[in-house]
Amino acid sequence: MTPNGSLLDAVEPAGGGAEWPGLVVASGGVHVLAAPEAPPQADYVEPARLHEFLERARQLYDWVVLDLPSLFHRLTLLALSESDQAFLVATPELASLHLARKAVNLLTHLGFGKERFHVVINRVGKHDGLRQSDVGQIFNCPVHSRFPNDYFALDRAVTLGEPLEEDGVLGKAVADFAGRLAGPVAAGARRATLPLDARPIFSESCR
Repeated sequence: MTPNGSLLDAVEPAGGGAEWPGLVVASGGVHVLAAPEAPPQADYVEPARLHEFLERARQLYDWVVLDLPSLFHRLTLLALSESDQAFLVATPELASLHLARKAVNLLTHLGFGKERFHVVINRVGKHDGLRQSDVGQIFNCPVHSRFPNDYFALDRAVTLGEPLEEDGVLGKAVADFAGRLAGPVAAGARRATLPLDARPIFSESCR
């Protein structure tokens, strides 16, 4: 994909954000709004403009997915206040688990109910020795999903530019996660008519 703009163009201060069709890139039935090439200044995104941007996205798409920086980034905290659900991603390493626990404590301190965010453990190896219940005790909240460390399948998908194989362990885990998130989808469900023939998923922005 070759993006024509980024999220920062869409939430440009002082009004006048760029028009939506000129910013998103369509790929495989998904509309993607790229992240900026360089990190923005901490106070660049105005809360009102971010709210307006996300409300506009909600009108256009059935699903809006935000791929956000670290939880301790101002933009992430602003976006979380607008999100229906959030997923906090950690890995089994001790340092990552420690930071994730600090993040859970921060969200709780800020008043986010534990029904609004979920812990996801990525790159879980067969010999990590961490049971899902053990990790849940570390965070004092249940672990929503675990993704296995299927390095070779992921490397193959990236090298070939193809989706993960559906019958692989990681592909099955991703499919299970998506199914739990989306729920049953009725056959022939309504598809909204959107600009650029958009499908109901929008990336770079989590609902």
